[in-house]
Amino acid sequence: CLYPNIAYLAISNVETPEDLDYWHIDDVSLVPKIETAVGIQGIETLADKCHFKYVMLDHGDLFLDLQKNYPGDDLYISWIDPFLLTCCDLNINVLRERGLVFSDE
Repeated sequence: CLYPNIAYLAISNVETPEDLDYWHIDDVSLVPKIETAVGIQGIETLADKCHFKYVMLDHGDLFLDLQKNYPGDDLYISWIDPFLLTCCDLNINVLRERGLVFSDE
């Protein structure tokens, strides 16, 4: 293996399977980071074509995308809850933010 200490590689702003084409590395599991409504809507296609175990959900960027493109929609009821249920059905573990840490070090 070219990178023996790397087990997972997170890829930002994944919306389609083609967003992961460049990143196939032997023995490294890709972790798509979902940041937009397009990424949420395409999770089944992504899972079908890319076969990953984990996905990261970026609540902050997703919120900004939804406010811009779908104003008035309820973030959790309309988008996140169905996404989480779909991931559960597809046996995909969703990694979610639990807070941010700021430091001057």
